[in-house]
Parts: sequence; structure tokens; C-alpha cells
Amino acid sequence: MAERQLVHQAEEAEVIRRRPPENRRQSAVVCDDDPMVRRIVVAVLERCGYTAIEGTALASEAVELAEAMQPSVIVLDLSLDEESGLDAIPLFRRVAPGSPIVVYSGAEAMKHHARVAGADVVVDKVSLASLENLEAGIRSLPSG
Repeated sequence: MAERQLVHQAEEAEVIRRRPPENRRQSAVVCDDDPMVRRIVVAVLERCGYTAIEGTALASEAVELAEAMQPSVIVLDLSLDEESGLDAIPLFRRVAPGSPIVVYSGAEAMKHHARVAGADVVVDKVSLASLENLEAGIRSLPSG
């Protein structure tokens, strides 16, 4: 009986730990090495109702932001100039386990690997229609 209670308490603590902070629904981290793409992604996020948005070109900085913010979404490019977005996915999972990761990338060969690494949504960014797909992908995420 006591063992059952301990298991139940541990499960309950895990649910509470994974519950997003009240302000989390409105926050996002964007990581793309192209400043124009970052601005466009920020505009899409704002259109989806996000207000606290931080952007960077470096995966390592995005991981630090995600750890501090515990954002409601992380939007990540896989092909970054100085660092690998693919390598950052497990780091995001470790520091912000409740934050969905949306990969927005033109790196076709790496998309399967992104899903395997833990990306929740993978969106192709090779055409203008991809902005609608990005918005649809963001809107499809659970509200936390």
C-alpha cells in the first residue's frame, strides 16, 4: 500500500513538473541563421498569438534561451552556419522537455533524422506555401 502511494506521488510530481508555467503559452524561441527568416518566423508566431519571442542564429544560445524561458514552442532550422540544429534537438529535450520543437528547414536529407532526434513537427521551407504550413504546424501543437 505504501509503495503504491509513493508511485502515485512520484507520478503526480512528474505531471506537475511537466505542467507549463502560466505564461508559457505565449512564449517562443526561434533559431535560424538567416535574420530575414527569423523576422518572418517571428511574424508568423505573432500572428498565432505569441508575444514573448526570442530569436538567435546560434543553436547553443537558443538552448540557453529555452532553458531559461521554458517556451511553449521552439522553431529551429537544421542547417545553421556555425552549429548543427539537428545536434541541438536532444539538448532542447533535456533543458525544456515540455517545449514542442518545430523544425523549419530546407535540409531535405535531415528531416527524418530530425523526427528521430525528437522534433514534434517538421516543415519544409522551400516555398512561400511553407509559411502557411509553418503556421498550421504551430497551431496544431497542444495548447499546454
